[in-house]
Amino acid sequence: MHTREPLGRSFAVHQLSVGLANLADGIIQIGLPLLAIGLTRSPARIGLLTGAVWLPWLLFGVPAGVFVDRWDRRKTRIAALAARAGLLGALFAVSIADALSIWWLIATAVAYGVTEVFADLAAQAQIPALVSRDAAALQRANARLLATEQITNSFLGAPLAGALVTLG
Repeated sequence: MHTREPLGRSFAVHQLSVGLANLADGIIQIGLPLLAIGLTRSPARIGLLTGAVWLPWLLFGVPAGVFVDRWDRRKTRIAALAARAGLLGALFAVSIADALSIWWLIATAVAYGVTEVFADLAAQAQIPALVSRDAAALQRANARLLATEQITNSFLGAPLAGALVTLG
Protein backbone atom coordinates (compact mmCIF):
# COMPACT_ATOMS: atom_id res chain seq x y z
CA MET A 1 0.00 0.00 0.00
CA HIS A 2 1.31 3.42 -0.99
CA THR A 3 1.12 6.12 1.68
CA ARG A 4 1.29 9.78 0.82
CA GLU A 5 3.35 12.14 2.90
CA PRO A 6 1.48 15.21 4.06
CA LEU A 7 2.23 18.40 2.18
CA GLY A 8 3.21 20.16 5.40
CA ARG A 9 2.14 23.03 7.59
CA SER A 10 3.62 25.71 5.31
CA PHE A 11 1.53 24.47 2.42
CA ALA A 12 -1.60 24.27 4.60
CA VAL A 13 -1.16 27.91 5.67
CA HIS A 14 -0.54 28.88 2.05
CA GLN A 15 -3.66 27.01 0.93
CA LEU A 16 -5.73 28.81 3.58
CA SER A 17 -4.32 32.14 2.41
CA VAL A 18 -5.14 31.31 -1.22
CA GLY A 19 -8.65 30.26 -0.21
CA LEU A 20 -9.35 33.50 1.64
CA ALA A 21 -7.88 35.63 -1.16
CA ASN A 22 -9.97 33.82 -3.77
CA LEU A 23 -13.08 34.14 -1.63
CA ALA A 24 -12.49 37.89 -1.73
CA ASP A 25 -11.95 37.69 -5.51
CA GLY A 26 -15.29 35.93 -5.96
CA ILE A 27 -17.05 38.51 -3.81
CA ILE A 28 -15.50 41.38 -5.78
CA GLN A 29 -16.23 39.86 -9.21
CA ILE A 30 -19.92 39.50 -8.42
CA GLY A 31 -20.39 42.14 -5.72
CA LEU A 32 -19.09 45.17 -7.62
CA PRO A 33 -21.51 44.75 -10.55
CA LEU A 34 -24.36 44.17 -8.08
CA LEU A 35 -23.42 47.39 -6.26
CA ALA A 36 -23.20 49.19 -9.58
CA ILE A 37 -26.83 48.45 -10.37
CA GLY A 38 -27.77 50.70 -7.46
CA LEU A 39 -25.55 53.49 -8.81
CA THR A 40 -26.38 53.50 -12.53
CA ARG A 41 -28.87 52.05 -14.96
CA SER A 42 -26.42 52.40 -17.86
CA PRO A 43 -25.71 49.00 -19.41
CA ALA A 44 -22.52 50.44 -20.92
CA ARG A 45 -21.17 51.47 -17.52
CA ILE A 46 -22.12 48.12 -15.97
CA GLY A 47 -20.38 46.39 -18.88
CA LEU A 48 -17.34 48.63 -18.43
CA LEU A 49 -17.18 47.63 -14.77
CA THR A 50 -17.49 43.95 -15.59
CA GLY A 51 -14.70 44.29 -18.14
CA ALA A 52 -12.58 46.22 -15.64
CA VAL A 53 -12.61 43.20 -13.32
CA TRP A 54 -10.91 41.04 -16.00
CA LEU A 55 -8.86 43.66 -17.87
CA PRO A 56 -5.81 43.44 -15.58
CA TRP A 57 -5.34 39.75 -16.45
CA LEU A 58 -5.28 40.63 -20.14
CA LEU A 59 -2.93 43.59 -19.76
CA PHE A 60 -0.68 42.50 -16.90
CA GLY A 61 -0.75 38.69 -16.88
CA VAL A 62 2.43 38.12 -18.88
CA PRO A 63 4.47 41.07 -17.53
CA ALA A 64 3.45 40.23 -13.96
CA GLY A 65 4.57 36.64 -14.52
CA VAL A 66 8.00 37.90 -15.55
CA PHE A 67 8.24 40.09 -12.45
CA VAL A 68 7.01 37.36 -10.12
CA ASP A 69 9.70 35.03 -11.49
CA ARG A 70 12.37 37.61 -10.65
CA TRP A 71 11.06 38.92 -7.34
CA ASP A 72 10.71 37.26 -3.95
CA ARG A 73 7.36 35.50 -4.36
CA ARG A 74 6.38 35.60 -0.71
CA LYS A 75 7.04 39.34 -0.42
CA THR A 76 5.28 39.99 -3.73
CA ARG A 77 2.21 38.13 -2.52
CA ILE A 78 2.19 39.91 0.82
CA ALA A 79 2.54 43.31 -0.88
CA ALA A 80 -0.27 42.49 -3.33
CA LEU A 81 -2.57 41.31 -0.53
CA ALA A 82 -1.76 44.38 1.57
CA ALA A 83 -2.51 46.67 -1.38
CA ARG A 84 -5.76 44.80 -1.92
CA ALA A 85 -6.76 45.32 1.72
CA GLY A 86 -5.97 49.02 1.38
CA LEU A 87 -8.13 49.27 -1.75
CA LEU A 88 -11.05 47.59 -0.05
CA GLY A 89 -10.62 49.84 2.99
CA ALA A 90 -10.64 52.92 0.74
CA LEU A 91 -13.75 51.67 -1.06
CA PHE A 92 -15.44 51.12 2.30
CA ALA A 93 -14.49 54.65 3.43
CA VAL A 94 -15.82 56.17 0.20
CA SER A 95 -19.02 54.19 0.63
CA ILE A 96 -19.48 55.27 4.25
CA ALA A 97 -18.89 58.90 3.18
CA ASP A 98 -21.74 58.41 0.69
CA ALA A 99 -19.40 59.34 -2.19
CA LEU A 100 -19.52 55.99 -3.98
CA SER A 101 -19.94 56.21 -7.75
CA ILE A 102 -19.66 53.87 -10.70
CA TRP A 103 -16.29 55.47 -11.46
CA TRP A 104 -15.01 54.57 -7.98
CA LEU A 105 -16.15 51.00 -8.58
CA ILE A 106 -14.43 50.86 -11.98
CA ALA A 107 -11.18 52.28 -10.60
CA THR A 108 -11.31 49.85 -7.68
CA ALA A 109 -11.99 46.93 -10.03
CA VAL A 110 -8.94 47.72 -12.17
CA ALA A 111 -6.62 48.33 -9.21
CA TYR A 112 -7.90 45.28 -7.35
CA GLY A 113 -7.47 43.21 -10.51
CA VAL A 114 -3.81 44.24 -10.74
CA THR A 115 -3.25 43.06 -7.16
CA GLU A 116 -5.09 39.84 -7.99
CA VAL A 117 -2.77 39.12 -10.91
CA PHE A 118 0.34 39.50 -8.78
CA ALA A 119 -1.10 37.67 -5.75
CA ASP A 120 -2.37 34.70 -7.76
CA LEU A 121 0.78 34.30 -9.84
CA ALA A 122 2.99 34.55 -6.76
CA ALA A 123 0.82 32.01 -4.93
CA GLN A 124 1.17 29.50 -7.74
CA ALA A 125 4.90 30.12 -8.11
CA GLN A 126 5.48 29.50 -4.39
CA ILE A 127 4.35 25.87 -4.48
CA PRO A 128 7.74 24.30 -5.29
CA ALA A 129 9.28 26.13 -2.33
CA LEU A 130 6.57 24.88 0.02
CA VAL A 131 6.45 21.18 -0.87
CA SER A 132 9.08 18.73 -1.95
CA ARG A 133 10.04 18.77 -5.60
CA ASP A 134 8.73 15.23 -5.92
CA ALA A 135 6.43 15.13 -8.93
CA ALA A 136 3.60 13.47 -7.02
CA ALA A 137 3.77 16.05 -4.21
CA LEU A 138 3.78 18.93 -6.69
CA GLN A 139 0.83 17.43 -8.54
CA ARG A 140 -1.18 17.02 -5.32
CA ALA A 141 -0.30 20.55 -4.16
CA ASN A 142 -1.26 22.08 -7.50
CA ALA A 143 -4.51 20.13 -7.58
CA ARG A 144 -5.41 21.18 -4.04
CA LEU A 145 -4.61 24.80 -4.75
CA LEU A 146 -6.68 24.80 -7.95
CA ALA A 147 -9.61 23.16 -6.17
CA THR A 148 -9.35 25.69 -3.34
CA GLU A 149 -9.34 28.57 -5.83
CA GLN A 150 -12.36 27.27 -7.75
CA ILE A 151 -14.44 26.43 -4.68
CA THR A 152 -13.82 29.68 -2.82
CA ASN A 153 -13.95 31.97 -5.86
CA SER A 154 -16.90 30.56 -7.78
CA PHE A 155 -18.96 28.43 -5.46
CA LEU A 156 -18.62 30.41 -2.24
CA GLY A 157 -17.68 33.94 -3.34
CA ALA A 158 -20.55 34.54 -5.74
CA PRO A 159 -23.43 33.64 -3.38
CA LEU A 160 -21.69 35.39 -0.50
CA ALA A 161 -21.42 38.55 -2.63
CA GLY A 162 -25.16 38.45 -3.27
CA ALA A 163 -25.87 38.00 0.42
CA LEU A 164 -23.52 40.84 1.41
CA VAL A 165 -25.00 43.24 -1.14
CA THR A 166 -28.50 42.33 0.03
CA LEU A 167 -27.57 42.91 3.66
CA GLY A 168 -25.72 46.14 2.84
